[in-house]
Amino acid sequence: MQDRPLLDDNTRSALHFMLGAVLLLVLIRLVVGAVAWTMGPVDASETIWRHGYVLQQPGTLVVANWTLNERLSWGLLVGIASGSLAALLAWSLARAANRTPNGFHLTIGRWIGYLVLGYASLAAVAIPERSATPLGADARWELMARSSALRIPLIGTGRLHRIAFAAVDDYGADLRTRPGASCDRFVRVWLVAHRDTAVLCSASPTGPDCDRNGTVLLEQARSLVGALEADLSGNTGL
Repeated sequence: MQDRPLLDDNTRSALHFMLGAVLLLVLIRLVVGAVAWTMGPVDASETIWRHGYVLQQPGTLVVANWTLNERLSWGLLVGIASGSLAALLAWSLARAANRTPNGFHLTIGRWIGYLVLGYASLAAVAIPERSATPLGADARWELMARSSALRIPLIGTGRLHRIAFAAVDDYGADLRTRPGASCDRFVRVWLVAHRDTAVLCSASPTGPDCDRNGTVLLEQARSLVGALEADLSGNTGL
């Protein structure tokens, strides 16, 4: 009597995908940690205001609501959902054509899931939805706002807004509230140019004491503002 397999094809395929996804995320975290280690010590603008992104341009600031771990976890969920829907669609099409799927729908779902997870992981590490980069050689800010799908930024989309350093009337920082969050405080750093306000970066306090940590974060934001004014004023000719 032949023993029946302990797991069916669907379960084995799901377990294989989960194992591969977890290994991919672990590898990404190791690579990000290695890159951060090789870059050496960095200041506040390279840590608090970059939200775990590995960015090529020095001094780039990021507007983000999620940490790196939260973005990677969300990418995993989107990858699982995409792979499951792709497998279900492939199975449905095969049944509609009166054909036996023979497991090919599981292969399709697995690869679609890996592709989505791979891109979502790349976006979580290197493609912020909103960022601001000071270009000293060109004496201007470049503010990028990308489009997104399922809260995952899409490469090659969005708007690039350029602001000359000389056109900036003021820099500032403020503490605001975000209803519904576990800590409803967040801090923004912004500039004013041509009577319009552009947010350069934002961050939320961490730790159990939201009010106290929000005050500390605001002081760090004001230090960043002071550094920006000192570093960029030399490029304006003022």
